[in-house]
Amino acid sequence: MFGQQKKMLKRMSNYTIDTCDIFGQLPNFRVLEKGRYTSVVGCCMTFLIGSATLIYLITEMIILIDQAEPSVVQSEQQIFNSTQFPLYNDNFTLAITIANQHSEPIVGNLKYYNITVNQCIRQRLVNYINGSVNVTLNCTSLPIAPCTKEDFDNEIQQNFFKNTRLGVVQCLNREFLKRNPPVLQGQISGSVYQYLVIQLSVCKNSTEYQGCASKEEINNVLSAGHYSVYASDYLMQLNKPGQPYSQLINLDINSFSITTSKMLQWTYRIVETHTDDGLLLSKDRVDLNLVKQDRREYSELYNDNYLVYHYIQLDYKESVYRRTYIKLQTILSKIGGIWQLFVILTATILNPLINNLMTISIANELYRFPKNPNSIDKNQNIHINNHIVDPLSTIRQDQIPTQEEKLSKSLYESFLILLGCHKNKRHMFDKVKQEILGQIDIVKIIEKLHQIDMLRFILLNEEQNKLFDLLPKPLLQIEQDQPEDLIVDDLIQEIELQKSFRVINNKKLQTKLKDYYCSFSSLQQEKCKSIVDDKLLHMIDKNIVQFFEQIQISQQRNLNLSPLDPLYRSRIEESIIEPKIQKPK
Repeated sequence: MFGQQKKMLKRMSNYTIDTCDIFGQLPNFRVLEKGRYTSVVGCCMTFLIGSATLIYLITEMIILIDQAEPSVVQSEQQIFNSTQFPLYNDNFTLAITIANQHSEPIVGNLKYYNITVNQCIRQRLVNYINGSVNVTLNCTSLPIAPCTKEDFDNEIQQNFFKNTRLGVVQCLNREFLKRNPPVLQGQISGSVYQYLVIQLSVCKNSTEYQGCASKEEINNVLSAGHYSVYASDYLMQLNKPGQPYSQLINLDINSFSITTSKMLQWTYRIVETHTDDGLLLSKDRVDLNLVKQDRREYSELYNDNYLVYHYIQLDYKESVYRRTYIKLQTILSKIGGIWQLFVILTATILNPLINNLMTISIANELYRFPKNPNSIDKNQNIHINNHIVDPLSTIRQDQIPTQEEKLSKSLYESFLILLGCHKNKRHMFDKVKQEILGQIDIVKIIEKLHQIDMLRFILLNEEQNKLFDLLPKPLLQIEQDQPEDLIVDDLIQEIELQKSFRVINNKKLQTKLKDYYCSFSSLQQEKCKSIVDDKLLHMIDKNIVQFFEQIQISQQRNLNLSPLDPLYRSRIEESIIEPKIQKPK
């Protein structure tokens, strides 16, 4: 029971290995002593395809290293309750200046006009019990002051304002920005809406402040002027590695008058950029920035409240960019695809030509072709002036034996044969091609093997057939320097050169050992041995011969019978012990 289970497990294991091993190798035929037929034109085309593929690989690797051509996918999404986007001094610039109609700055804050910057938060509070909605609005004033060089941190700001008269430009307080940066968030219809408001109004005296100029002077100064705002914007530069944007500062100039009230609405859109710049594995680097999306302007008669009312808020859309650089495995897959494409296109043209060349080479090795008598050299060795005639010239041309030639292996001739330009050669080529294809047909090969077996049973008698299974495997000889006085027997050389010996099956040998021994003894005792008998006796494994001779000595000593006697065979079957056959040395 245990033995059967062991055999079943071994069978299942072998079946699993045979089924699942995708790296199993099939035996390959050889052609003209080579693993495959090769030609110069095929080698040249391989070098051309390899060179083109290598150039493409180098180009793609340069693009990979330089990160020059990313793949960009853009999408948009609507936002109601976005996350907060704080405005710091390094990522957002905001400065305000007032000038007259001649673009000359008006230095008169809190004298002719008032500039206020407010951070407003509008919240919707829903009472889920009764379904009511309460809206609250809180605005916080942000302190402003004339700009100084210390207010500008980054290089872009410093380069932009280096030629500007900073004393007439109003900036947000630097220290306050660090502690409480203004925030943009959401939409007016969302639960939380945060925005900035810049208001330019006429200076008015009150009980708390009396520093404003007279009304006539204010009307004279503010009769016409420009409200100018320095604000940040961003350029999307997705084709450059690193940061996908670059910051810039834009000056927006708006006219105003003491007789009108103007409302400005600026909309900034949040741009979210995801960058995957990993060579093998995916990475996700997120960059956020604001891009000025829309600008609107409304005017009306002066409402005695403000000259300019300026909103800065977020857009209701958000742009999302996904920037992906090519990866190494993608380049390798492209190279494989391009290689396959080139090979297929080239093989479509070259395969018929190379197949013709291979067929011609095989045909030249297997067949003889008649030579055209017209191609015989016409330069006869005849000297008419001296009346000397070569005796060979007296032989008639039809008495010259037909000579042999080979088909041309040139690519040009193969191409002409393929096109059918030479009808005779084309006919000869088609005939030999069909002959070769017929000979390598699997049915033909099996028929030839059957014929070999039939020839064996026809040429060998019963005793010789039995000893045929005892022939050893061919011995692989390595060429070495041998002494000159070493004489090699002709029969041994024949054995070493033979390459079609059958593999001896040990189980079969042990099963038929008695028949083998009797056949060996019969042939050995035969008085008139044939050449085949001698060859078989010399070619049998030496260890088996030695074992058989020991049995003969033992049996003849005990029984003194002839090997041809039937009683001799029956005694052999009773007393023979199966040997442990040693492998030939």
